[in-house]
Amino acid sequence: MCWNADISINTFIFACMGLIFIFLASFTKYRLEAFKNPLVYLFYFSGASMQLIEYFLWKNINNKSINKLLSIFALLLILIQIGIIILIIENTTIKYCLLLFFILFTICVNRYTSLNPKQYHTSIAKNGHLSWDWFNFENTISKIIVFIYLGFYVFASLFINNIEITVMIILTLFITLLFYYKEKTFTSVWCWSTNLFLIYFIVKILIIKPYYEYNKLC
Repeated sequence: MCWNADISINTFIFACMGLIFIFLASFTKYRLEAFKNPLVYLFYFSGASMQLIEYFLWKNINNKSINKLLSIFALLLILIQIGIIILIIENTTIKYCLLLFFILFTICVNRYTSLNPKQYHTSIAKNGHLSWDWFNFENTISKIIVFIYLGFYVFASLFINNIEITVMIILTLFITLLFYYKEKTFTSVWCWSTNLFLIYFIVKILIIKPYYEYNKLC
């Protein structure tokens, strides 16, 4: 996660402005195929919204009640994001079967956590980044739960028929897990990935697509 409140809110604002630009460009001949499904906008916005949650976490890091509420919102947002990715799948059979398994698994996890309560709290790690205290590998069951959710994420991304978004998701997940293994936090991977991929799409609209068009005319 981002290392201060200003970076978090700036990332959120930039992401929103980038999505608006991409949406407006969709009414021109330079529209992006990666965003032909409206749910892709929602997926990106959910990622940007995590930065907004982090902003408020930074501002309320010592307020236990607000910290707990925002930590729960962060968890729910991750689940919503997985659900959005599943809904982007074009094959209806795969989409609804995977969605059903995802919902049933989440119900089972909710039942498990109700019997084994977690402390939903976010703190500042030694490296200066936010750390979700509820996101840990404290036992075998927790590890299995996390890896199954990652499986939903990766499996769904492979069937969305959108190579750019698939590469973005898998690359971000890989780097995120790598940093988490080393630092026990997600560092700034989400901040940078949100910004970099949006910059890529904006550059594609402003430079890459017009460049290819110009070469065809010459």
